[in-house]
Amino acid sequence: MGSETNFHSFIKYTPAITYTAKADEIRSILYISPQVEKLLGFSGQEFITKPDTWYRLIHPGDRGRVMDAVSDLRAGIEKVVTEYRIFTRDGKLLHFHDQAVAIPGDRENPPCLQGIMLDITGFVNILNDITDRRQMEKELLIYHNHLDKRVNELTAELVKANKNLQREIDRHGVTESLLQAERDKLKSILDAMDDGVCMVSSNYDVEYANPVIEREFGPVKGRKCYEYFHGVGEICLECNSRDVFAGKSVRWEYHSSSGKTFDLYDAPIRNSDGSISKLEFFHDVTDRKKDEVMLLDYQKKLRSMAAELSMVEERERRHIAMDIHDYISQSLAAVKIKLETIKHSPLSPDTLEGFNRIGGFIDEAIGYTQSLITDLSISTLQGIDFSEALEWLCNQFQERHGIRISFEKSGEINLIGEETRVILIKSVRELLNNAVKHSKAKNVKISYQSRNSKIHVTVEDDGIGFKVDHKKLRLGKNGGFGLFSIRESLNHLGGNMTVRSGSSKGTVITLKAPLKILRRGRKN
Repeated sequence: MGSETNFHSFIKYTPAITYTAKADEIRSILYISPQVEKLLGFSGQEFITKPDTWYRLIHPGDRGRVMDAVSDLRAGIEKVVTEYRIFTRDGKLLHFHDQAVAIPGDRENPPCLQGIMLDITGFVNILNDITDRRQMEKELLIYHNHLDKRVNELTAELVKANKNLQREIDRHGVTESLLQAERDKLKSILDAMDDGVCMVSSNYDVEYANPVIEREFGPVKGRKCYEYFHGVGEICLECNSRDVFAGKSVRWEYHSSSGKTFDLYDAPIRNSDGSISKLEFFHDVTDRKKDEVMLLDYQKKLRSMAAELSMVEERERRHIAMDIHDYISQSLAAVKIKLETIKHSPLSPDTLEGFNRIGGFIDEAIGYTQSLITDLSISTLQGIDFSEALEWLCNQFQERHGIRISFEKSGEINLIGEETRVILIKSVRELLNNAVKHSKAKNVKISYQSRNSKIHVTVEDDGIGFKVDHKKLRLGKNGGFGLFSIRESLNHLGGNMTVRSGSSKGTVITLKAPLKILRRGRKN
């Protein structure tokens, strides 16, 4: 009797919605488990008395696909699996994984549909952003706590439900055939699931394994869970089943001998005799893990490419500056000298005035080319040390843009590796441009110091600031260097960038890079 009660309780109180529906166009509900009220806010009676309730709650964008699945079942297809969104009573939108099977009718019973709806909202939210693993871990923790709370609630309700169901059986004299029908219904639902499901007793016996589990691990044949899943003869040292049997829910990753990775969720299920079994769900995340590894590899390559791009850009800028100096500047200087020679010849006043105007144009062109050469060479400023290069950069911006820039340094750093030097100076120049063009700053403070084998360069302004969103630190609209490229270039060096800002609070950005100091006469 306890086993029968356990199965009947399981169908009603498993952490999912089970249902039986007519095989009509809108899937009119005949029975739906009590979990529907906890998840959607509607009672089971509302679904039964208003046949179109389920249809109305489905998101309009998903109805066509869901109705096609119902039509497939009515047309004779044995099982369909659909995922769709459905509205709760308070307007929230949940994602469900719905697996339904068609139950043929007989003389006494018309054909019907039986299925199980799993709330996968947490999984959908997690998978939407694998590019940010810390966010994913946070969401997994939140989802775990949510499931843990749900399982605790279900456990308490299960004990109460077992007692109520026993009284109901005694009162109404439920027959063995009805209990067997309930067991068959549960088995058909679990057998139709795409995820693996098993139950393990407190003695570590595998009480149940659905077809997905047996296809992956083979027939159970009365084996203990540690024999069946791990191929060992005793309880695993790292086994977490003890926590589950103590009433806790556990989430963990399992790597099978076949090379697959599973996301496991273990929940305690209290039996009618007071003992606890472990209900375990297996979700195959092998492909997702491969995608995560690939994403990390792409990020590493992107950092390397960003750093290499800076070096290539610097070499090209230096080459262009040399060409301008060697050809354009010298040619303009030669024209200027020749013009001065001609001016000493007998000329009319009008002609002399014309030559003076031409000389003025040439002086402007020479000044512009000299300024252009300086701008092109600004990222490395060869011939001076790192501190002098930063100070020269500050003076140039101060003169050109009328912005007050203070420069502070703590300690001396003789020479820095060429790649680190280029990236840091280019980064400071980009941050100064941002302070002038975007932050509308009036004052900027630049400082640097050597600490914990790293160089720390801080750029602080009193501008309008901005709301920091690290996921949106991307390339500028016009392909500029941008905060994204600064961050990736520093990561390539083994450093990082921190940003503190807020509306009307100014901005503080710190660049950190490992020290790779080159001393005269030897390399350290």
